[in-house]
Amino acid sequence: MYYAILLNNSILPWPDFHGRCIFVFTMSGILDSKTRALDTIITLEGRKQLSRGGIDIKYVTFSDGATFYQADIVSGSADATTRIYLETSHLPQDHVTFLSDESGRLNSDLGIIAGQINHIEIPTGTTTETSTTLTGTDLEAYFEDTLLPSQVENFQKHRAIATRDTIFDDDGFALGPNAITFVMNNEKPITNSKNFIANINHLENIFSDPRLSNVTNFKYLPPVNNNNNDPTPLGDYVPFGQTKSGPISFQDIISEHDEFAKIGYAKTINFEPSSRDNNLVMQPFEITNETLSKLDVIDFGKSYVPPSTSTSLKTSAIPGNTYHTFFIGKLFVKPETNTHTYIHLFTLIFG
Repeated sequence: MYYAILLNNSILPWPDFHGRCIFVFTMSGILDSKTRALDTIITLEGRKQLSRGGIDIKYVTFSDGATFYQADIVSGSADATTRIYLETSHLPQDHVTFLSDESGRLNSDLGIIAGQINHIEIPTGTTTETSTTLTGTDLEAYFEDTLLPSQVENFQKHRAIATRDTIFDDDGFALGPNAITFVMNNEKPITNSKNFIANINHLENIFSDPRLSNVTNFKYLPPVNNNNNDPTPLGDYVPFGQTKSGPISFQDIISEHDEFAKIGYAKTINFEPSSRDNNLVMQPFEITNETLSKLDVIDFGKSYVPPSTSTSLKTSAIPGNTYHTFFIGKLFVKPETNTHTYIHLFTLIFG
C-alpha cells in the first residue's frame, strides 16, 4: 500500500495563477511491521515549492500499485506486514499536470523549456544530434498527440484506489462537441465599443479587478473607531474590486453570457458520459506559433439559483441548479508601475 498527496497550487481551483496540480509526496512501503509506519518523501517539485513557501495540500489519494493480494484460508487474505518493500523514490509519474513558470510558460521533463519544445534527432548515417524548435502545426500536433496523453498516462500509473459506482456503472468520459471555434474581428464579439486598443499602463490593477471580488485575499475590513463597543467608520471607503453598481454577481455573469450567446459567442459543452461526481481536472493553454503557455484562472466560486427565482429574468440559469464560474485570462506586468493587470479572455460556467 502507498499513498500520494495531490498539491493544489493556484488561485482558483489551484493559489498561484497557473493552475499547478502535482503529486507532492510519493509512495512508500510499510517499514515497521509492528507500528505500520509509512515512510514518505517529498518529490523534487514539492521541495522546490516548499522552499518558496508554496505548498498547499488539498487532496490525498491512496493506491495499491506497489503491493499484491494473496488468499489465506483462515483470514481470507495473507498478512502483508511481514513482506519486504523497496524504499520509495522519485518517479516520472509524480507530475499529473503541466507546470509553468511565473509567466505561464510550460516547463517539463519531456523537453519543454520556457514554453518551447526542441525536437532532437540523429540523421541516418551520422552520430551528430540536430535540434529543431517545433513551431506552428508541428507544435500543435506534438502537444495534442504526445504531451497531453502523457499526463493522463501518469495519472493512470498511480493506480489510485476508488469505489466503483455499482448503480451508475458507466465510467467513461466524453465531450460533446469536442471542438469549438470562435472567430474574432473588429465587430465581434465586442460590439458596444469602437475602441479595441488599450494601453496596458491604463488598465486597472489586479487588486481592483471585480472578478476577484469573491476571493478572500482581495476583501478587506474598512477601519473603524471602536469606542465603548460602538464601532464608528473612519470614512466612506469604496471597496476594491467593485463596479459602479456594486460587487459583481452571478446574475451579472449569466446576463453577459446570454448577451454573447445571442451573437454566437457562447457555446454549451456536454460531458456525456461522465461520473455522477464529475470530478474534473482542467488545464487552459495558449499555443502561439512556437510557445506553450498556461492561461491564468480565477475561481469566482459556486452560485446557487434558488427554485423561487422568477423565470421572467429570461436567463439561461435554471432555478434550483448550482453553477461554478471560472474566469480564464492572462496576467501582464504594467511597465510604468511594475504591477499586474488581468486580461479576461473568456468565462467557463459549469452547471
